[in-house]
Amino acid sequence: MSQLTRSLPPLALLVLALGCKIEEGTTPPVAPTTSPTPTGTPTATPTATTPPLPTGTATGPTAPQTATPTATTPPLPTGVATGPTAPPAKPDAGAPKADAGGATNTSGKCAADADCPTGQHCALGMPLNGKCWKNGTPEPMCLASDTRIATPKGEVLVRDITPGTEVWTLDKNGAKVAAKVGSVGNIPAPIGHQMVHVVMSDGRGVFASPKHPTCAAAKPGAATVADLARGSAFDRALVSTADRAPYTGTDTYDLLPEGDTGCYWANGVLLGSTLAPR
Repeated sequence: MSQLTRSLPPLALLVLALGCKIEEGTTPPVAPTTSPTPTGTPTATPTATTPPLPTGTATGPTAPQTATPTATTPPLPTGVATGPTAPPAKPDAGAPKADAGGATNTSGKCAADADCPTGQHCALGMPLNGKCWKNGTPEPMCLASDTRIATPKGEVLVRDITPGTEVWTLDKNGAKVAAKVGSVGNIPAPIGHQMVHVVMSDGRGVFASPKHPTCAAAKPGAATVADLARGSAFDRALVSTADRAPYTGTDTYDLLPEGDTGCYWANGVLLGSTLAPR
């Protein structure tokens, strides 16, 4: 066979090869044919579609900038003013109150607690005698603790006088009479309390608070110890000195004899009582 194929021309070899494939049951390849393009509307080639951007979103170099949210300051409550035009603060609760006439009470004098600033009361007893006084602050009772009170049995220290003790006093006619003590009082002395040291021309002398009353029944020219002036007549003598001095004692004392006047002798000086009704 090989000798035969070498002697055959090329075309004969091709025919021989095809015959061998047919014999083996293999279908010879068929050259593809070009299908004619169908007539009518040509089918458009699908184009990739870009999904739409969300509404309001801009792209590219001309896209506007996204606005940055601005923090909003909550509005102030109605009636609150700020800045240089803010109204002044309300007056302090402790400011002086207005008196009955509508004027501001700056004198410190009073007839009732309502006349005084907040935190103060009206001290009606002597020596304050109707003056606004701070709550909780002791009211001075005027006499030093070592003051001696005249009694029918001799002089007794004021701190030892009790209700019922008999002392010398004046009646409404100006006569010296004995009477029982109706009430006494003592109180811690305020820090820095000042006394007046009254010295008479005859040597008598007493320490008393400035507003301690003199004996009105004796009709003195001075209503209080603070009103006494050097050289003035008082209690059958002249005032030699009436100087202020700090009180170093712990308590002050006073008493009120029964009778018409409430007067008594303290270290021999005729005085009134801070406990007497106004």
